[in-house]
Amino acid sequence: MLALFPAGLSDSLVIHFRSDCRFPIWGDASESLRVVDVTIRDPPALRMRYFSSLAVLIGLLGASLMCWDIDRPFYGLHSVDQAHNAWLARSHVVYGVGYTRGYPTFEVGYPPSETPGRYLDHPMLYVLVNAGAMTVLGVNTWSLRVMNIVATVVAVLVFMRIVRALSNDATALLSGLVLVQLPIITYFGLDQWLYPLTLSALWCYLVLIRAPEDGPRPRAIHFVGLVLCLFLSVQVRWQGCFFAVAFGVHYASRCLRRRRWPRPGLSAAIAVPSVGSLLLNFVTLASGDNWNFGRLAELFGWRAGSGERDVHEWGPWFAKVGEFAVTNFTPVVLIVALAYLTLGQLWLRRDRREGGGGDGTSRRFPQFWLFLLPGLFQLFVLKGVVWEHQWWERPFAPLIAIATALGVLILGDLLRRIHRRLGSVGIAVATAVISASAFLGTKHYQDIRYYYPERLEMFEAMREEIPPDQALLSFESYFFDQKPGVKQGSYRPEVAWHLNRDIVVARLLPEIEDQARTGRFPYYLMPATHRKHDVNQYLAWLTLQMRSRYTYDVVRGNPDQWVFDLRTRRSAP
Repeated sequence: MLALFPAGLSDSLVIHFRSDCRFPIWGDASESLRVVDVTIRDPPALRMRYFSSLAVLIGLLGASLMCWDIDRPFYGLHSVDQAHNAWLARSHVVYGVGYTRGYPTFEVGYPPSETPGRYLDHPMLYVLVNAGAMTVLGVNTWSLRVMNIVATVVAVLVFMRIVRALSNDATALLSGLVLVQLPIITYFGLDQWLYPLTLSALWCYLVLIRAPEDGPRPRAIHFVGLVLCLFLSVQVRWQGCFFAVAFGVHYASRCLRRRRWPRPGLSAAIAVPSVGSLLLNFVTLASGDNWNFGRLAELFGWRAGSGERDVHEWGPWFAKVGEFAVTNFTPVVLIVALAYLTLGQLWLRRDRREGGGGDGTSRRFPQFWLFLLPGLFQLFVLKGVVWEHQWWERPFAPLIAIATALGVLILGDLLRRIHRRLGSVGIAVATAVISASAFLGTKHYQDIRYYYPERLEMFEAMREEIPPDQALLSFESYFFDQKPGVKQGSYRPEVAWHLNRDIVVARLLPEIEDQARTGRFPYYLMPATHRKHDVNQYLAWLTLQMRSRYTYDVVRGNPDQWVFDLRTRRSAP
């Protein structure tokens, strides 16, 4: 029988010829051959095909994990940001770019108002790309999630290709497997198209500096790719700047260490597109805000300072970073990654010094600083964003995935010294534990309810009842304003998405009755209770008055909501 299979994830194939027959060797009938192992080097094309097949399977695994409850309403963790992005994309699709003028636009109902609100805090391309996806896939809760899945799979495949070129197949595949299972990735994804662009820029940069020594030779396409990817990454997200800065710092350090002058062309390819894209963003956003550059400067100062807090304090800030890291990456992954970055380095140094037969260079972290610096710059330069955003630690995900993979492989090396097969068992068990921990971490994120599901169901039902040119009369404004005077206020995004109607505030009984007579407001919505005692007493009185005048329903939630049908007035009290 002939068995042909890869020898683990090595660069060779092992052919086993097995025979149950006894036949003489070199004339000695007493000796026989049962198993003969012949190791041959397999062609690079076959190795690449084998690697690519496994990489695609890992990408599909990541896609399947991100499909978890893909059509859920916007009530979960960071529902504000998710609904916000979907709402802005919907405005482009429903009202047209001629109405929005390409700016992210706050608008509900139809026809739209003559003076729409604009969201001028972030680059415009991000929302336009989202609108393109929504145009193709439809105006729904899952269209942007599908695009996020596609972009994340592309980013993961590029990531594994980079790691393979810098190290080996085993490190690349195991790093990719860890990455696609991290809760921060399976729940939030890799930030739409930011990471496909920045990782592609990283690959072009590595080729241009000949970091993978046996990689492709630098060509003009790599210069063009670096320039385009850095420019577009900043157009998509401000965070693209941090990758450009990381490349610049890395290249300058590399030139100093090697005592060489920087190449003007490569230096320009790193600096010019990112700086030019940044300036273009400032001019474009300021032009939509009456050339108010001061607001953008104040916005940067807010995000670089205390953010959601009144005063920045380093102790609580580091505690929050640690708290988010535990849920973003899971305790198991953090322990393995930190063990590799500390004890693992000591073992590698000792193994190389003593010639212990370890895997040597294949277990060293490839281009450590290039994977570390973008996250450090993002975390500390805009430290005020950390308080409310778990996904602000996302740039560290590739670094932690590589460190975790190398930690598992070193564990396999140590166990292999005890017994050859024990190493493979150890790697399999460690990977299974990491996967189980990541699954539980993702489930924890999926189970969080940041907003009230019952209230969103109520808004969905109201949207079917209220015509697009009419509105909801409400005791609460549902107005969302993080930083008055700096960030633009709007309806709360979850409400704006699921209700998609204007909300007009009325709290006095005569005002409510006057508005009801206009015929523009089919319903009046008010909470059953309020945390303030005086407001709670007023609500109790207003509830009695409204119940005596209009038919009503109660929506259970926290707090319960009274829904009064203003179209069905009772007889005068």
